[in-house]
Amino acid sequence: KQWYQRRVAITAGEKRLLTAKLREKKLTTARVRKYHQDYCRRTKARMCNKSYKEEVMFKQLFEKGLKVQKENLLEAKRLAKEDNETARIKHEKNTKELENYYTDQFDLMATEVDKAKKEKEILQQEKRLRLNKQKIHQRQKMKEEIEVLQENLVRSDEHLHYKEIEFDKALQNIH
Repeated sequence: KQWYQRRVAITAGEKRLLTAKLREKKLTTARVRKYHQDYCRRTKARMCNKSYKEEVMFKQLFEKGLKVQKENLLEAKRLAKEDNETARIKHEKNTKELENYYTDQFDLMATEVDKAKKEKEILQQEKRLRLNKQKIHQRQKMKEEIEVLQENLVRSDEHLHYKEIEFDKALQNIH
């Protein structure tokens, strides 16, 4: 019985010791679990905070990129509009230059045609004047020739008349 009591006493002491050890182990496990949970919570918070900061950075980066792209797009639109306006102005200028060129060419042609008409009229007028002068000269010449011919005829008639008179005289002398 003593042995049993001793054994029970040892077991009761061991039981207390075991209970204390178990309690200590439970407390240690609870502390470790709490430390682990705190560590996980802090790590998670740090990760969330880091993740949040990264998200904020990425969001800002994305927004900046979007803003830059938007500005580039607006700049490209503005440049395209300026290019279109420049091309339109250049096209209008070229069209105006072509219109002016052809207008000038038509004006030159009209001037040349008018000049040719005037020259033709002047030439025709000069021709008429020359013809009139030639007519007058020819009439004058013909008049002079006719007068000379008439004088020659009159002289010839007079000469013939005198010859007839001489012939008649000669005939009378012969008879």
